[in-house]
Amino acid sequence: MTLKRALFTGAFSLLAMIAGVLLHSQFFGEAEEPLGVSSARPADAPPVSAPPAAMNAAPADAATFGINPRGPSHERADAGIAHPLAVFRDAASQHPAGVDPMIVLALENFSDAQIAAYNELHVIPFNPPVGKLCGQTPDPQFPNMDFEIERCETVRERPPHPYHQLDEEALQTLAQTDAAAALVMGMRVVGDDAARNRWYLRAAALSGKSGPIMALANRRYASARSYKRNAEGQLELVDDFENVHYRAVLETIAGRMGDPRANPTYWRSLLSQRTGAGASAGASADAVARDALDIMGQMARIQRDITGSTQMWELINAA
Repeated sequence: MTLKRALFTGAFSLLAMIAGVLLHSQFFGEAEEPLGVSSARPADAPPVSAPPAAMNAAPADAATFGINPRGPSHERADAGIAHPLAVFRDAASQHPAGVDPMIVLALENFSDAQIAAYNELHVIPFNPPVGKLCGQTPDPQFPNMDFEIERCETVRERPPHPYHQLDEEALQTLAQTDAAAALVMGMRVVGDDAARNRWYLRAAALSGKSGPIMALANRRYASARSYKRNAEGQLELVDDFENVHYRAVLETIAGRMGDPRANPTYWRSLLSQRTGAGASAGASADAVARDALDIMGQMARIQRDITGSTQMWELINAA
């Protein structure tokens, strides 16, 4: 195999791997609590005031329906945020795809301040890359030919979290009360969005941290478009309104929890871009606000029953 051929096939494989990370959903499990969207509020929930007008209002200058190539703006007017926005702006600027590079790929070199801010918001601490282990392997695109490509595996500072070594039954039992176990359960689920989402939201409820919610948003709902089969059975890249709606819901919840990376306004603007001005846009914003409060109520019940904390109830009442 010529050097030119090796470089071409290696570059093609690397591009395919990166595209797969950003466009393919690959996560997650099943929780005791539903953590789905329902119109009925729990009977034991404290009184909830109506969502503020600012939350329901869609920006007049809605962005193009799709991923902002430079990432969404992280401008927020919320008071009392303890984490410096500059830390996360700097991290996001290191990646051109409009997703959080610390959450999705975690391959760049991040500062101690960025890692410390990340760890405050997440259940499992950030595990920095320290190098690569590379080797030549047969090219899977040409299994019957003597072609090889270089494959590299990222070496990180620490081994994976020990919960990754647990069997399914032991992990699921632990995940009922342990945030890290719930998060790892979510990472294991493949092909079941509802089950995966329940585990991620449970991890956020048990820990009181917004990191699992932002991880779910970035890993599964990173794109406003997805591939679907048309009437002829061919794959087409089309607008995915359900993805955008749920991303807006997740960002709303994370924002209520004080996450400086959350930007629900950006994602609500994508919905309003397609639903149009007036009543339709308002209905979309109302649906996002309603679904966010409903999920927060379910998280609040888990949090209170397992940990005794009333953090989520307090956030609901402060809305």
